[in-house]
Amino acid sequence: MKSTALEVNLSDTKVDVTIDPKYQVFPDIFSSYIGILNRMNIFLKELSHPYKNLEFIVSEARHFTLQYYYLYKVHPKGDKALDLFVDIFLESFESDSSLKIKTGAADNLMLFLQVIVKESEGALYGFLPVIEKALQRIESYKDNDFYFFVRSYYQPDKIAKNLLSCIKDDESIFRSLNRFLVKFYDASFDYWLKQEDPISWIGQTIDVNQLDDKQQNILKEVSHQNILNWRKNLEAIIQTLDQEPRHATRQLTNLVSFQDFVSRIWEVPQKIMMGNGGDIAGFHLKLTFLFYIIHIPGLYTIHIQALRDINTTLTHLIGDEDFKKDINIVNQAFSLLK
Repeated sequence: MKSTALEVNLSDTKVDVTIDPKYQVFPDIFSSYIGILNRMNIFLKELSHPYKNLEFIVSEARHFTLQYYYLYKVHPKGDKALDLFVDIFLESFESDSSLKIKTGAADNLMLFLQVIVKESEGALYGFLPVIEKALQRIESYKDNDFYFFVRSYYQPDKIAKNLLSCIKDDESIFRSLNRFLVKFYDASFDYWLKQEDPISWIGQTIDVNQLDDKQQNILKEVSHQNILNWRKNLEAIIQTLDQEPRHATRQLTNLVSFQDFVSRIWEVPQKIMMGNGGDIAGFHLKLTFLFYIIHIPGLYTIHIQALRDINTTLTHLIGDEDFKKDINIVNQAFSLLK
């Protein structure tokens, strides 16, 4: 990937870019790989330029962390390279306020941490300080910045589960990890509790008391009351953090993460139809819940699927032979767009 921004920077500013000596570890690792080294030099010049193209930097950092991890884990300076990549992602995250850069830096760092834990094998113990440093820096972010990591596609519970499988005799990493996980789950629960409760929102259109027990239970699974129950479980685990760090980590990973909750939300429309055999009341409840999904910003990853499902469901109802009996549901569905 060639950085046009670098070319513009060089031509416009007439600056001779000298690669920062702290990055010398990368040429050392790739010294025997000329093709990779050429691309790496372009990347390092961009990192060292006073006017950085952060989008290019995040993209190339992702490339070098994922494609050549097998080289870092066996090299004597591998830990230094991993530590620098953590800095590159976090400095990119901190240096730009754009949603795209922050999201890219946060997602790719979380993915990188997953790769370190999953693929390091015997070298993992030597890389634990890198993971610990990354978690501590992320944990230090204020609410708005920390939220980028909470909502990341690459959730920290996967990092924790892999560490539990790989690390058998080091409690210190779990103490650092637990502090991060507590903040992660607490921020996740807090976000969903600040959104409208799905039962209350649906109750503006449908009398939820008239729903059968199975439908009510489906909605209760993603209700505020259930999230409050999860928060109580979190509070109970917090009491054990210092006593049994490893056990506490295992308990924390059993909680519902941000993306797990998104998945549970997405399962609701399917569960509604499975339990109602395609009757009109089921279609009504399903449509209303799909509109709830696109109403909540934090569910943006399933907005497109929800819109497609709305379109498919409305098309089915409009094409039904008994369309006249469906017309009120269709009208109510369109009224939710207002």
